[in-house]
Amino acid sequence: MTRPVGWFSGFPNVAAHFKPMQKRPSFKELLSDGKEVNDRFAKSAKATIDSCRLTSLPGHIKSKLEN
Repeated sequence: MTRPVGWFSGFPNVAAHFKPMQKRPSFKELLSDGKEVNDRFAKSAKATIDSCRLTSLPGHIKSKLEN
């Protein structure tokens, strides 16, 4: 996985350290765990927003959307 150097481009030592870190299995696992947490959070947030939208609708419309 290649990530852009980005915010630390002004810090050559940090950039040099980051490149080999990307090849370490533990670093890859950390990134995949973070992605999983973000995905689960997004799914939960969407469900919460959707349920709030449904509760504010009149009953006859809400029942049509839930089925």
